[in-house]
Amino acid sequence: MAICDEESLYRSKQNYNSAVTIKDSNRIANKMRLLRRLIEYGSKTLTLGKHTRKIVTGVATAMLMIVVLVLVLVIKTQGAFSHLSSLMILILSAI
Repeated sequence: MAICDEESLYRSKQNYNSAVTIKDSNRIANKMRLLRRLIEYGSKTLTLGKHTRKIVTGVATAMLMIVVLVLVLVIKTQGAFSHLSSLMILILSAI
């Protein structure tokens, strides 16, 4: 918190944002988007080949399906064994 307070004081002393900008959340959000684009501008992207892209897409889909399957199984198991709700919360937090 101390670091955040120091940064806030520094930014207010340097007049990073005008009073109008601070009051308008849309202006702050737009400024943050612009800064993110400027940061990403210099980064290099890696283009994947046809086969590599299919493998990456397949692995991401498989991981998502595994998570959904585990969540469905946990919910169904909780319905069958309602006295194990604290164990289900522990399993969900581990996932």
